[in-house]
Amino acid sequence: MELILHHKSLGRVFEVRCFHIPVNDRTPFEGLLRIVEEYVKYENALSPNRPIYITGDSFGGCLAISVAAHNPETDLVLILVNPATSSAKASLQAILPFLETVPSNLPVIHPPLLRYLIGNPINMAMVSLQNIFSPQETLQELPDSLTSMLPYVSELGAITQMETLVWQLKLLKSGAAYASSRLHAVQAEVLILASGTANLPPSGEADRLFKSMKNCKVRYFRNRGDRLHMEDGFNLLTVIKGANMYRRRRQRDSVTDFLPPTICEFKRTFNEDFKLFHQLLSPVMLSTMKN
Repeated sequence: MELILHHKSLGRVFEVRCFHIPVNDRTPFEGLLRIVEEYVKYENALSPNRPIYITGDSFGGCLAISVAAHNPETDLVLILVNPATSSAKASLQAILPFLETVPSNLPVIHPPLLRYLIGNPINMAMVSLQNIFSPQETLQELPDSLTSMLPYVSELGAITQMETLVWQLKLLKSGAAYASSRLHAVQAEVLILASGTANLPPSGEADRLFKSMKNCKVRYFRNRGDRLHMEDGFNLLTVIKGANMYRRRRQRDSVTDFLPPTICEFKRTFNEDFKLFHQLLSPVMLSTMKN
């Protein structure tokens, strides 16, 4: 669901497909893997000369790695955001035996657990406001954007039940074990985006994955939280372009694969990233110097 913040920008370059698992679905990891794998084969049969990009966050990263390991001949590019291949060591997995003893119909009220289940609704509501630059206008439009999410409230009760949390943790554990045992078989191009304390060096999972997969790059986001897709100012397409991971065919062509910067990227580069450098070299600054 977090990828909804990036649908618009990704849709300018890719034909976006989303894999949604219903709240009450209890398909095991191997079943989910078969569903994704069959669709990847279908898309590859339609356009055998085009690469297929698979992006996965946390559990989705385990699913993407497993698909790539099963299909080494298919031209795949994996974009993995904090993949949960080490979830067995995570604090949530440590309390799984305790959670299994809790009545399944009880709601989850602990803030960190709720955040794990539903993410940040405010950030998701902000996606439709990204072209409104005035803070006053943003505050005026935010309530309407939140109201538009009310149809999803009917599923909120099922999402926040203890039984759902326990199932997700078990699914995550099996997916992490499955993916970790097949890292050596991945032939696809891989870009790992690591953020949050648990994913950064020296103890982060990104370094282990980088050493375990043949064609792998890592980008660290040290001042970001572990829900990278929902971070303000983070744009997945910009990162893909910046890491030189975009290509239209099996072989990369620096001319035909070039994507010009968007207006937002241009403004961010000159008004934020290189603001001080731009000011120092401006004609006004130079004209006031003694020389």
